[in-house]
Amino acid sequence: MPKPNILYITLYLPLKNIHGGGNRMFEQIKHLSAKYNIRLISFLRDWEEKSVADLKPYCREINTVSIEEKRSRSYSLISPGFVKNYRSREMELLIREKTSVSDLDLVQFEYLPMARYRIELRTKAKCILTEHQLGFMCLRKEAEIENNFFRKLGLLLRYSRLLRYEMKIFSEFDKVIFVSSYESDRASIRHSFVSPMGVDTEYFNPGKNNNKDIDLLYTGNFDNFQNEDTMLYFSKYIWPLIKKKRPETNMKIAGVNSKERMGFLEEVSGIEVVGRVKDIREYLNRAKVFIIPARVGGGMKGKLLEALAMGKPVVSTTIGVEGYEGDVLRAVKIAASPEEFADKTLEVLGDNALRENMGDIGRAEAEKRYRWERIFSDMDAFYKNLLIRD
Repeated sequence: MPKPNILYITLYLPLKNIHGGGNRMFEQIKHLSAKYNIRLISFLRDWEEKSVADLKPYCREINTVSIEEKRSRSYSLISPGFVKNYRSREMELLIREKTSVSDLDLVQFEYLPMARYRIELRTKAKCILTEHQLGFMCLRKEAEIENNFFRKLGLLLRYSRLLRYEMKIFSEFDKVIFVSSYESDRASIRHSFVSPMGVDTEYFNPGKNNNKDIDLLYTGNFDNFQNEDTMLYFSKYIWPLIKKKRPETNMKIAGVNSKERMGFLEEVSGIEVVGRVKDIREYLNRAKVFIIPARVGGGMKGKLLEALAMGKPVVSTTIGVEGYEGDVLRAVKIAASPEEFADKTLEVLGDNALRENMGDIGRAEAEKRYRWERIFSDMDAFYKNLLIRD
């Protein structure tokens, strides 16, 4: 029996170790390529070009459209206006050309801004949208923490507008994939499917390094506004409380453009911004505690799974663990205020046995529930069911 043909249309090139969405898309293509013929159409930034070769073993065909984009400072930009930033005549023509073939079985769009290209399809294949983060919920969270009345009002107006826009977009697809039940429930549509984030538990594996010289670690892609907000909040409201009670505490911040965006935090005693690193596992191995003091954002934080797979105890806000449930949360101390976050961080830092126990639980849960093999086995079953019904 011939393999079904899937076309992925993506906002970013699917690649590893840059951001959570890129990791997910890469692993999705890698794992499903054994059972499906994969074709890919993607926007391409200059710095992504060298990674196209990594996808060739898994894709039957790859087509890209070059794009230059401005950095988004806020999720308030994820709106119909934001979507216009990705309007491309070249992309429209490419999608028309590549979907004129008669053998496509599924077309899957990745990220909300790509959904507008559905009207360019020249195929009757089933259409799926992956909503990596529920945009209107991200705006609502921003509004909740905004103290300025006029900015809060503006965010709420954008929230209302984006809510209507996303609901309209969802209605145009056969299925919408969410990465968590939390966001699927809030979208409240009947044709949804939940496919959570996962982790490569062989790659992210606890090392034998006993030199735990990093007290606290945070990682992220700092082209994303959420990570910048997280570290600004932490350094202003939580870090001083930790240093007051434990002056010797040190912290490292690592990730894409962390040096460029957050380098000024090195003026704060005990904080080092190391920039993009070749292998984040080295820093995870050396860390005693991984922190996620997030205030905004959505989806599921892939960095949490990477830390858990490496056997790291985690201290997080509620938003940092959004989408996760069950025993995996036993590996995380969850805090609701700066004071509670500081206290729980110090508690974990000061108790070796507690750190080891939390780390063991986290690693076991990552292996049990969040391996990519399991995630995409469920996705394979979802695809087959969708194709059979057709």
